[in-house]
Amino acid sequence: MKFHIGGVPETTDFRPDASWRTVLGPGLWGLQLLAVLPALIFAAAVAWLWSYLIPIKDMWSSFDVIMPVVRGIVNLTAGMVPANMVPGVASLLSLMALFPLIIIAVAAYSLLHELVHISVHPGFGISERSILGVWPSKMVPFAYYNGELSLFRYLAIVVAPLIIISFVPMLVCGILGRASGLLAVISILNVLGSSGDIFMLGLIISQVPWSAKIRGQGGQGGGLFWRL
Repeated sequence: MKFHIGGVPETTDFRPDASWRTVLGPGLWGLQLLAVLPALIFAAAVAWLWSYLIPIKDMWSSFDVIMPVVRGIVNLTAGMVPANMVPGVASLLSLMALFPLIIIAVAAYSLLHELVHISVHPGFGISERSILGVWPSKMVPFAYYNGELSLFRYLAIVVAPLIIISFVPMLVCGILGRASGLLAVISILNVLGSSGDIFMLGLIISQVPWSAKIRGQGGQGGGLFWRL
């Protein structure tokens, strides 16, 4: 596995000829925007499925576990604010102290999400063709495979975080007959975090034959291509 900072690296050993067709779709931000509504509907459906295992009100009560930490950070910050400061500003500064905690949580989730993607790459993501990267200008992490894949493998890579983070916990809780509110919330939020994956799944299935091979091209003017 390689690590990369910046956009998806240039693919030097792949120049699509006439045998390759482009998978048509919007750009990165367009994809994320168009994916919001389907993801919200899908997340609502997942929440409905979880409600058979645990009442929705009990899902959110699971955050009682971390609330002491949150309150501790807010109280600590409040104690550092000058006594003569306007109350509203003081409260805002106290809440802003939670931002690092939120950023750490989002970064940890994003890393887990991309590691699940990359674990489904050929060779479990260990080969040098698997790239785990961060694109600072787009504020997104990514997992990229620099090679040709079967359509089935590519779709498995796309949906892996959705299945492993959202549905496997639900299945395990259903089998055991015990549900975790925290797992339920993470499962539902992961559906929203997988919005781009869900939309990409629809794009590919609607355009690419099941017997096709698929490959991405990194760098300037890159894209996703398929051929029979």
